[in-house]
Amino acid sequence: MRRPIALVIVLSSIAACAPTEGPAPGSGIGTPDGGARQCFQPDRITNFTRGGTEQIYVKVLGGGVFAIQAGGCPDIGNANALVITPATGIGSQVCVGDSARIALPNVRFGPDQCFARIERSLTEAEVEALPGRQRP
Repeated sequence: MRRPIALVIVLSSIAACAPTEGPAPGSGIGTPDGGARQCFQPDRITNFTRGGTEQIYVKVLGGGVFAIQAGGCPDIGNANALVITPATGIGSQVCVGDSARIALPNVRFGPDQCFARIERSLTEAEVEALPGRQRP
């Protein structure tokens, strides 16, 4: 009786390692429909600005600009720096649709951390259409 149970466990383990269709979520390789995910590495941020009340625009090395919806970051306009990390704490990049944490070193008021969601990557035309003060 032990052999069939052991065999089932071994086969289940092997099946778990088999390739699946599409990339793992957050892998940055692509989407299940074959499109490329838009991702960036937070340590490659070159500039950021505050958009609306809870909106942040970040510019990354290479020129990409991402819109981020941040909740609970009331003093982001006075921050000199920000640090973005994946909300799961795993990986070195964040992609559109991912949740993230934003740390705000040296803020004067409010919390020094907040949560965010990477909304989208802006096109060059969308970046040019932003008001000058909101353009990173």
